[in-house]
Amino acid sequence: MTIGDPVVSAAKQATSTIPIVMAGSGDPVGRGFVASLARPGGNITGISNLAVALTGKWLELSKEVVPRISGVAILRNASNPTHSLFWTEAQTAAQVLALTVYSAEVRGPGEFEQAFASMAQERVGAVVVLADPMLGSHRARLAELSAKHRLASISRSARRPRVGV
Repeated sequence: MTIGDPVVSAAKQATSTIPIVMAGSGDPVGRGFVASLARPGGNITGISNLAVALTGKWLELSKEVVPRISGVAILRNASNPTHSLFWTEAQTAAQVLALTVYSAEVRGPGEFEQAFASMAQERVGAVVVLADPMLGSHRARLAELSAKHRLASISRSARRPRVGV
């Protein structure tokens, strides 16, 4: 059982005979994990989050929440290969919505402050936080930074941070 594209990729490289069940892959066909969603073939099966297709909707919602918005930042983990798919989709959707999108790539929590300072400098009105284990584990801090910089924000996870074990 695997969760996330990096783990699916590692499992695929490790074996072509042991069954692999994946969960949460952003684009299993595009990443070459399966032949198609209907007929995956090979030794990998499972579910896709298909969230890439929602990127345009997130930008549209940003524009509805902040009608005079002209720019939206996409906060993404530079180490997550699926995030490049979201970025490509965001650029396409932004053209239709007459928005400018800014890529805010981070490699770890030590880069959050600078990323948000750059967003403020670019005068974006909202930030879309892409789903990612590293970003998700710091969602409370990202929400604080969004509020501090007065940015509307969209995130895939509404879970509250857990305290304790």
